[in-house]
Amino acid sequence: PEPGWAKGRPKTDTAMKMAPVPAFPVPTAVDQLPTKKLKLPPGFKVETWASGVLDARELRQGAKGNIFVSSLFVANKVYAIPEKGEHKAKVIIDKMPMATGIAFHDGSLFVATNTKIMRYDNVEDNLDKLGEPKVIYDKLPGGEDHSWKYLRIKGDKLYFNIGAPCNICDPGAYAKSYRMNLDGTGRQTTASRDPTTRRSHSATRTDDDRRT
Repeated sequence: PEPGWAKGRPKTDTAMKMAPVPAFPVPTAVDQLPTKKLKLPPGFKVETWASGVLDARELRQGAKGNIFVSSLFVANKVYAIPEKGEHKAKVIIDKMPMATGIAFHDGSLFVATNTKIMRYDNVEDNLDKLGEPKVIYDKLPGGEDHSWKYLRIKGDKLYFNIGAPCNICDPGAYAKSYRMNLDGTGRQTTASRDPTTRRSHSATRTDDDRRT
């Protein structure tokens, strides 16, 4: 069957040759990063803070000196990077398909795949062995294209997206944004569109869904 990204593509010879650029299968070496080519205003500098992370997607700051990094379908990992010292990335979750959505709240790390949302309690005290998470919601529709999740916690609500499974099609139950209580109950629809990223406005205290 035709992949979701190709639906709606014109059937011309030129268009049929178009396809997404594949992601690198391994992290880019530090000396191969184009850091020196970046142009900055006077008084600014750029440097590599951490390396060895494959297919990074979301960043979340913990409460005890750790930065958590999620990934997409190449790595299928979640990393923890200490803010002090050598910033060496440590894999804390491995072989979890589309472990993209993460959020940190009150010592717990929320993780969302394309099928469920989980919570790891006391995560920074158990980085060497997280143990099994508590599944708080397991009724996500799954899928491949745009099915990865992004999480945001505001107040006592967890916000997440369900992206459309194709570029041009009837999305059906997909292409919506939701919020729920932190225990997975009380799901509400907050928007109907194709949201694949999230951001919050601190001034207006509103959420904005972004398509990327």
